[in-house]
Amino acid sequence: MINKYKKIFKNKKILITGHTGFKGAWLTQFFLLFESKIMGLSNGIISKPNIFQILKFNKKIKDKRCDIRDFKKLKKIILSFKPDFIFHLAAQSLVSYSHSYPKKTFETNVNGTLNILEVAKDLKSLKGIIIVTSDKTYDVNKDNSFFSEKDPLGGNDPYSSSKAASEIILKPYFNIFLKKKIALSSVRAGNVIGGGDWGKDRIVPDMLRTIKSGQILKVRNPNHVRPWQHVFDCLNGYILLMTKQIQSPKKYSGSYNIGPVSSLNIQVKKLVKIFSTNFNFKYKYIKKNFLGETKTLRLNTAKSRNILNYHCKLNFKESINYTISWYKDFLDKKKNMNLISENQIKNYFKK
Repeated sequence: MINKYKKIFKNKKILITGHTGFKGAWLTQFFLLFESKIMGLSNGIISKPNIFQILKFNKKIKDKRCDIRDFKKLKKIILSFKPDFIFHLAAQSLVSYSHSYPKKTFETNVNGTLNILEVAKDLKSLKGIIIVTSDKTYDVNKDNSFFSEKDPLGGNDPYSSSKAASEIILKPYFNIFLKKKIALSSVRAGNVIGGGDWGKDRIVPDMLRTIKSGQILKVRNPNHVRPWQHVFDCLNGYILLMTKQIQSPKKYSGSYNIGPVSSLNIQVKKLVKIFSTNFNFKYKYIKKNFLGETKTLRLNTAKSRNILNYHCKLNFKESINYTISWYKDFLDKKKNMNLISENQIKNYFKK
């Protein structure tokens, strides 16, 4: 599969916004293996440690700093690069932060996406755009059914609703301004896990911080169900979609759920138990529902399976093993994390 992707993306110019984040950094590693020419654009590095710094991507790609709300600067940087493909991951992605700073959240997630689309109108080199949103874009229902792409968008918090709002602006840009010739899709993924994640208010990074501090982990909403998937499965879905939509923008452009089959919809407490067994830390449950989070989030991925022939390569156990293995190697402090990360991707594509 690596060779297949390499035939499509070798020497192509790839713009990744949010490349210093967890998913953005791994996506950068994927395209380095495909021998693409990469520009990463972000507002900075927000976590320590950070996988972008650990793998020293600043020495391997064009690494640019820009607030995506700054249209003038954003346009100048992107037009100078002339990308063939854009993966837009930059966002204000914290639900808790969105409660304190709703205006900034909407400006970043909605206006930031709008700015990307505005620049895209003037890019003659551009072949395809993927806008990364979230499974939380859906209007919360009460029967805990699987959300499909046809379900109404909404969200109960500023983060979720800002992501939903960013999706609404895509259709007119595709139909009117990109004239259905430049592919444009949004992707809604489930809860992503994997090595190298140190994001705030995320369960796996919270467990890693507990290991270092020796404190007791407070697990909020242990009975909540989430569609867990490994970051490699998530990113493979994004890349697969890009290869399809450039074949026929009209046929493949649209919104897609990128997620696991129902067997990977697992309660939070099961994930915590597995990690605590491997890393030997203590935890306790806090059953209060924080910030109105949805108890059950499950994605109907029939569209991705039927149209894209997308399937997760890793089951829940394998996803956990990949994640734990990466962190154990990192904590060892003697391992070559560049080599380990590359080999994980290569082994993944052999499945």
